[in-house]
Amino acid sequence: MELLKYLKQATNTATNSIKSSQIYRDEMLLNLKYQKAIHGISTHRNNNFSSENIKKIYSEFSDKAEYLQKSIEKLTAKAQNDFSNAYSELEKNARFVTIMLFGRSRTGKSTMMEALTSGDGHTIGIGKQNTTTEIKEYFLPKTKNGEIPTKDALRIVDTPGIEGFDGEELAKMAERYIERCDHIFFLLSDDKATSSELDRFGYIQTQGKGITVLLNIKSFDEDIDLLVEKPEYIFKRDEIEGHNRRIKNYVAKHFDMPEPEVIPVHARAAWMGKRPDKAIATINRNHEILLRNSYIANVEKTIQKFIVEDSVLVRIRTPYDLINGYIISVKNELRPVAGQFRELMDKFKYLKKKV
Repeated sequence: MELLKYLKQATNTATNSIKSSQIYRDEMLLNLKYQKAIHGISTHRNNNFSSENIKKIYSEFSDKAEYLQKSIEKLTAKAQNDFSNAYSELEKNARFVTIMLFGRSRTGKSTMMEALTSGDGHTIGIGKQNTTTEIKEYFLPKTKNGEIPTKDALRIVDTPGIEGFDGEELAKMAERYIERCDHIFFLLSDDKATSSELDRFGYIQTQGKGITVLLNIKSFDEDIDLLVEKPEYIFKRDEIEGHNRRIKNYVAKHFDMPEPEVIPVHARAAWMGKRPDKAIATINRNHEILLRNSYIANVEKTIQKFIVEDSVLVRIRTPYDLINGYIISVKNELRPVAGQFRELMDKFKYLKKKV
């Protein structure tokens, strides 16, 4: 299989890039370790002041200093742990080219995954609103017993439904997955591709990863046979073009990145076309036409194109992007606390001069 050659090339690239970045990883972890040990202020309770008022002020300063110092230690300890875990994940999964799938529950995420992997459909329709913790990994080529592959493979990760998170919580959830992936799929359904739905994607920072938007065209099962004879009745050009413009305009406004590709696809028809044994009788007889008219082939071509043309460059950057991302994140989190700490120190020195 020609694609396996490119997956192997991507694995070798990732392994070499991770190895060359380890010196920067070690430096990052060392800096975080030393950041936890902040010196220069004494928390000793000095009871030799003659003025009770000065004693009180000094005690308040000491309490505040201890609080800020512990806050900094807590932030840096968490950053050290999170960064170490994220980097370890990159090392452990270097053999996988990884695509993350984001979207709401009930938009066809599980169906899309079953269609791409020719699954048996056991995950379809069991998604829950506000599912916040469960993820499912799909691998190609498949292994015999469904275990995690030991060799080079494509991994597609179905992430938790984004409706289970709000604002910053959604941003943090997405960050954990995006920093471990090579490409991002955003799944929208044509009945949910509204401005309010797109607003949720505004919280997801892509960290420079490429995005492809999958627009799932949904219809009732009794209408799916129209895809065989009259696909234009399901894939309505004017509606799709409207969704396309709205999605691209939104992404251009919220993300500093090239205009994303938007791929209309009928996930359920694709799955039925690949698994005629699971489809109703009328569909079974025309499953090849149904599969073709579902346009799942366009999604598969996009995945193949990414593996062949883009995965190597992305995998060179990934460990360095991870390190830089954590540097920026730690800096942003520490800046407010460090500012308060410096301000307190200035006041503390001034107080000591006065007494």
